[in-house]
Amino acid sequence: MHRLLHPRLSGAGAPRGRQARVRTGSRTGPDPLEPKLPGPISYRSAGVDIAAADELLEDLGERLKSTYTPLVLAGLGGFGGAMRLPPGMSDPALVLSIDSVGTKIAVAARHGRLESIGADLVNHCANDVLAMGARPLAFLDYVAHSDLPNSALEAAIGGVADACLKHSVPLIGGETAQLPGIYRSGQLDLVGAMVGVAETEQLLTPDRVSSGDLLIGLPSNGIHTNGYSLVQRALDGLDHSAHNPEVGRPLIDEMLAVHRSYVNELTPFLDRIHGLAHITGGGICANTARIVPPGLSAQFGWGSWQVPPIFHLIQRRAQIGFEELAQVFNLGLGMVVIGRRELADDLVRQIPGSTLVGQVIESAGARAEILR
Repeated sequence: MHRLLHPRLSGAGAPRGRQARVRTGSRTGPDPLEPKLPGPISYRSAGVDIAAADELLEDLGERLKSTYTPLVLAGLGGFGGAMRLPPGMSDPALVLSIDSVGTKIAVAARHGRLESIGADLVNHCANDVLAMGARPLAFLDYVAHSDLPNSALEAAIGGVADACLKHSVPLIGGETAQLPGIYRSGQLDLVGAMVGVAETEQLLTPDRVSSGDLLIGLPSNGIHTNGYSLVQRALDGLDHSAHNPEVGRPLIDEMLAVHRSYVNELTPFLDRIHGLAHITGGGICANTARIVPPGLSAQFGWGSWQVPPIFHLIQRRAQIGFEELAQVFNLGLGMVVIGRRELADDLVRQIPGSTLVGQVIESAGARAEILR
């Protein structure tokens, strides 16, 4: 029997000490009917290698710290990242966005090309906070897998760090989770959260958009990071490594082309922009409708921009109509800018590939539509 000595009780008449007995049962060994295991089991043999995780962090440490800016107060190794807000802001608002690479990551993993998906993730999230009128401030990532070697994880996380560096955004924290039983062998997922900051009065909200505003389209870099469940099925059976004459390069290069960031190009124009639509899942109309107020409609003129041939190939192979194609893919427009004529002229002149694609009109109908 185990005995626990309780603390002495205070007050008059309290005993000098009391003992209590805790019964633990009479068995001192395992239940003879309990199923036997073949031998000792360690955390590593159960599928989680702590030593490998520590080694990964050590190998990546300097690369991650290279993304830090003077605003960072605490980063790698703590329970959380900490940083100051940029100086000189009078009424700062934080803008937060979280996303993943989606099933594009399966394509990259199959072909052993995980370096690019980090940039896909950072650029996607950076564009989302930009669409609110914010500048990227900090980034966090989450990688989950079952049994990938450190070389693969280092490629993916290193790609995140490199993309953060290009945006002058610190990778201020993250998590690498080894989850056997949840992910199959060779699988991984990559998720990221971007924190942006803007003056509250400069946030881009639908009330800034008005009738007579113009729509300026900035070209995408192909598929970006949406629709890959359909892409993989549509392009199944084709040689992904050979040169494809329809798209002008190997299909795998087209499929893994990095999601374009528009942050550095558009930030100088933020004070003149009325609205920004990052064209991701849902396509041109669904995403543009999010920034158009009731009573107005963004009207896109079909044929006013160049549609990359990969989308025609997917449509033909999948045998889908234009409506579904437009609901899934960006069709060549990665970002739609809304503003006045002077802004449109400057964007078309200064950003290669930018083009006027439509206008905002008064309408009680759909808030965005493509006129064919």
